[in-house]
Amino acid sequence: MEIGPGPGSLTLELLRTGAKVTAIELDKEATSHLARVFNGADGKLQVIHADALETDWPEEITHIFPKSPIPDI
Repeated sequence: MEIGPGPGSLTLELLRTGAKVTAIELDKEATSHLARVFNGADGKLQVIHADALETDWPEEITHIFPKSPIPDI
């Protein structure tokens, strides 16, 4: 799980490893951007437009990746 994926820099790297990623993003524009950019993710990415603090997380979540301490460039 990635919380606050923003433009998807970390999302891209996670997908490149073959991971299945569930991303929770509060910003509606960022959610739309992720859906467009990763349209061909072959079912490996689920983007949820919600507040991570107020959302029931999927039961299959095994790892959580918060926003990277390195800002997106």
